Amino acid sequence: MFDEKLIPIDSYEIDPHPNYTLFKLHTKQGTVPLYTSSEVNEKLRKDFRRPVTHDIILGVVEGFDLKIIKCIIDHVEDSIYYAKLFIDRNGKEIVSIDIRPSDVLILMKQHKFPVYVAQKVIDLTKD
Repeated sequence: MFDEKLIPIDSYEIDPHPNYTLFKLHTKQGTVPLYTSSEVNEKLRKDFRRPVTHDIILGVVEGFDLKIIKCIIDHVEDSIYYAKLFIDRNGKEIVSIDIRPSDVLILMKQHKFPVYVAQKVIDLTKD
């Protein structure tokens, strides 16, 4: 389904700022900087009273007893990162949905799954 070379994320750092949060995703090939919105920044600091995207996805995954298999950060355009989340539908099929990488980082805290970065994304973010 995805034939490009994928690089696993080994670790990440969180660097909060007043209006955004910078996630530094470290791989053996390089670091990918992800800047999140102030909304995600707030979620990292405290719980929201109303659901945001990652809460909705989490509710669907848990409500339908689905399993998150992996995430691939597959491209970047105009400094915006794009990703796909791969979900197992009860062993019947694996589906992928488009997702913001910042939502993935929050989902990772509750569900353990690997996150990968496409080599082309790393190449575009090298200094």
